[in-house]
Amino acid sequence: MANKKFFLGMLVMALVIGMTVVGCEDEDGGKKPDVPDPDATPTPLTGTVTVTNAVTIYIGEESMKLTADTSGLNGSSGYSYRWSRDGTEISGARSSTYDVTAADYGKTLRVTVTAYGNYSGEKFGDFTVPTPTTLTLTLKWDNAAQKKDTGIIIERGDGSYWKGAQTSGNLTTTGSTITLTSWQETKFKMRTTYTFVDLKYYFKKDNASGSDLFDFTNGAKTYTLTNTFTTSVLYDLFATEG
Repeated sequence: MANKKFFLGMLVMALVIGMTVVGCEDEDGGKKPDVPDPDATPTPLTGTVTVTNAVTIYIGEESMKLTADTSGLNGSSGYSYRWSRDGTEISGARSSTYDVTAADYGKTLRVTVTAYGNYSGEKFGDFTVPTPTTLTLTLKWDNAAQKKDTGIIIERGDGSYWKGAQTSGNLTTTGSTITLTSWQETKFKMRTTYTFVDLKYYFKKDNASGSDLFDFTNGAKTYTLTNTFTTSVLYDLFATEG
């Protein structure tokens, strides 16, 4: 009888130990992740946050993205982010990156980086968004120019596409106005495009010996476009300011 009681007691103890061991594993059979000690004092966050910027071009248009660089902080835990514009929080801007909008031009943006976990505290990074150069460009044919089925393409100085003044039909003698905006560009080119064939004839300043690079400056400009042509094909294209 005593042996039976001893055996039952050992069996109960083994079951208790087994339940304890199983309880140390998660549902997948792995070790539970370490959790910060709630009684431990978090390490204060120190260091600096730097806001970097990058301009990219997609389908001719420029965009600027800001990034909060946290490599200068001592923290090794995660961070949360909040962006504000001139002291007012920007709704929904809670990522380490931020896409600049027209509302940000000339304004100071601040990212607030908050540490959590084994570190605590906030650090800030500021960036004043430069206002891009904007040119309102009005293009018009003179009365003698051959205009049929011809539009105008604006390119950057390196020849990459920027914007079309008109994609089909005819530019009129009254003019077609487009707006160009850039943080980077200082020159632009103008060329013709036909409805069915893209021949890439470039306009030159004033006459055949003029440059095909036009100055990109802030404000407004008007160019009168003219040409000589043969068998209805444009060539010797000129653009005269005014």
